[in-house]
Amino acid sequence: MDHGAPDRRRHARAIRGAVTALPEPCHRRSVDDHSRHPRSGGALFGHGRLFPASDRRRTAVRTGDAARRQPCLGERQPRADALCLQEDDCLLRFAPQAGAEAVTRHIRFTEPRSGLSAQCLLLDAEAPQSCDFLWGLARRSATFDAVHAIWTGPEISVPIPASILSNDFDAPAIPEENATAFPEAGEIVLAHLAAGSIKGLPPGDFYDIGLFYDRGGRLLMPFGWIKANVCARIVAGDLARAQEDFRTIRRNGACRLTIETA
Repeated sequence: MDHGAPDRRRHARAIRGAVTALPEPCHRRSVDDHSRHPRSGGALFGHGRLFPASDRRRTAVRTGDAARRQPCLGERQPRADALCLQEDDCLLRFAPQAGAEAVTRHIRFTEPRSGLSAQCLLLDAEAPQSCDFLWGLARRSATFDAVHAIWTGPEISVPIPASILSNDFDAPAIPEENATAFPEAGEIVLAHLAAGSIKGLPPGDFYDIGLFYDRGGRLLMPFGWIKANVCARIVAGDLARAQEDFRTIRRNGACRLTIETA
């Protein structure tokens, strides 16, 4: 016979008495209930319900005057793309509307002599500042001198000294974002060289848009290696035709390249 059993039972009852289950602040609600809330951002995580009751319970273990509280799962740090809503001491988390598509932007490069007309998808998520720079040019249907590169392989280079940009155009310093020294076929890159950073460049900031149309691209310049931001990509349906047009530009020599919205 276990003579310690009554003591263990009394000890267990004492522990249970010390553990106080707080009221559950998170209640199951339908998606429709939350979608009517004026600050609601859409469907709840968890297939239309909050987290199960077993995950949502909060308990406090009281030791003297101190109490330790474990938050419910609904109070965890929310994802960056979720809307946070504080209600009744419970952090509710809302996801964006199901089926909502991210807004995409497209630009187009054209050159009349070769017949080039290449549509490109801006990679806003990977290189937002570089994409804004290209978009600003495209909205103005800007035209620049362009030439086939000598050092960097299969590339049409569009050098843009900041001094030739219009006064009302925002030409900021662009940091590295999605940068590479080895662009791939169909990638559009933007390089920014700050004023005075490289010997031999024109005064002021300097930008260069590179349109890489085949394999073997490498950003090795006479003054050394550089990196550029991959900020756009020629759409698959236009790449094969664009490759032929870029080769025509290589044979023809220098040209005037226009960038516009698509």
